Amino acid sequence: MEWTEYWKNFVKQKKLQDKVNEMNLIDDEKNNQNRIETICHDIYYDYEKHSKELEKIRLNLVKIVETFPEVYLWTSRVKKIDSLLEKVIIKRHKHLLDAKNLYSGINVDNYKNILTDLVGIRLIINYR
Repeated sequence: MEWTEYWKNFVKQKKLQDKVNEMNLIDDEKNNQNRIETICHDIYYDYEKHSKELEKIRLNLVKIVETFPEVYLWTSRVKKIDSLLEKVIIKRHKHLLDAKNLYSGINVDNYKNILTDLVGIRLIINYR
């Protein structure tokens, strides 16, 4: 699917149009060329390139967890692109006016350092 179509569908489906519009207005006032659609577009393609690497990290974590005798149950995942972009929009919107907050300046170069849940694992440990 072409980016423009994906973006329109994504924003509509996730009900994020108001947040996107508000950020665009603020970015326009600040003469900031780094609008949220551009940020998400760049992250989308970068994340696509790194998804296999993240899956390898997840599998390595699973191998380690499988050696723990106390683990009763576990699940793992790599964050889906829609969830990632939704989080970027919501967090940037929330912190856009707080220049000290990392989310206000999130972009393709720093999102992997700011978002700490790209790969996740949940463990249930049985202690007796």
